[in-house]
Amino acid sequence: MPRLGSRSIPRPLLMLAALTAALVLMASAGPAMAAGARVSEFSLTPPGELPTRLVTGPDGALWFTEEAAPTIGRFAAGTFSYFPLPVRFRYLSDLVAGPDGALWFTDADHPVIGRLTTDGQLSTFALPRCGCGPYGSGASAITVGPDGALWYVRAAPNRFGRITTSGQVTEFPAKPAYDPSWITNGPDGALWFTDESGVGRITTDGRVTHITTPFTYPDSIVTGPDGNLWISFPYSDVVQRMTPTGQAK
Repeated sequence: MPRLGSRSIPRPLLMLAALTAALVLMASAGPAMAAGARVSEFSLTPPGELPTRLVTGPDGALWFTEEAAPTIGRFAAGTFSYFPLPVRFRYLSDLVAGPDGALWFTDADHPVIGRLTTDGQLSTFALPRCGCGPYGSGASAITVGPDGALWYVRAAPNRFGRITTSGQVTEFPAKPAYDPSWITNGPDGALWFTDESGVGRITTDGRVTHITTPFTYPDSIVTGPDGNLWISFPYSDVVQRMTPTGQAK
């Protein structure tokens, strides 16, 4: 496994990290906290690298992807470290802290799942061929499932996938869903996802249930602190709450 070199920059900048942290604190603490909240900005160096996904890593630092680089970055104690990836990575999509103490990530245009340890060791795991061309052949969202494996979605080949922390890959057809875009660990021991026309549920043995929603093209889906699913519909300016039984609220 190659170890990626990192470059550290003292006392720089991550606007996205500080802003996200502030929003999380504001949401959890309520209006009183929001009224007195202070936002600090930290800019990336060099600028223009398009930071996208941001997560808390297994080491307690903030980790993020850079879409233009491609690079995975780390921010802690006022310092950035950067881990440039091989040039074959083209469009980093998602990043998650895995159950094994490493970061796992996807690339929408490169059919591999990546794993990066906190000290920079990179491993990649090839996904099954799809015959769908270079664009969209990779995976988009990735999450830790209730079974301790990583679960991901692939839009172009219309598949869901499961990869163990040892790199064993299993894929499932997404039908009756089409073009899945996001996936999350649900509150009911299954995975929930979004696709072009609604949301759905996939069990850990690959059984898919699809629910058509009144709004199309949902984006992200998460399990909320209330035990329900929360779904964003950017083209409809709507956020919807759904129970684990599929009832919209």
